[in-house]
Amino acid sequence: MDRLGWLLFACLLPLAACGAPTMEERLTQARLSLAQVNTLKDHPTPEQMTAAKGVALQSIVQGGVGIGGEGGGGVELQRNGTTWGCPFAVDVGAGTIGLQLGGQGKDVLLLFNSEDAMLDFLEGGLQLHAL
Repeated sequence: MDRLGWLLFACLLPLAACGAPTMEERLTQARLSLAQVNTLKDHPTPEQMTAAKGVALQSIVQGGVGIGGEGGGGVELQRNGTTWGCPFAVDVGAGTIGLQLGGQGKDVLLLFNSEDAMLDFLEGGLQLHAL
């Protein structure tokens, strides 16, 4: 790892030491994220929300200088009949190597149309990529 990579690692290490957010903090962030999503032109329709078998709201931060990574977390809810079940915490993370410089934060809303898709996400089998 080059000097810049070590510098990035040293800068991000204190963030990892802060620990995971509490469930209350996760729920507050999820409410704020959902409110922002609902202001977008392409927000989910009431019909899409009603048909969803599950939903995940994630806040993700990513950055890198040659070597990068992303991480964050949020909550996921599963539909139980006509109501939503209790929320549970979900953490996400990834690493990358390649030409990169910078960082960003984003909120992600995932709607699951089947229980299998939601279970794949929870078991780490779901991978999302965007270019």
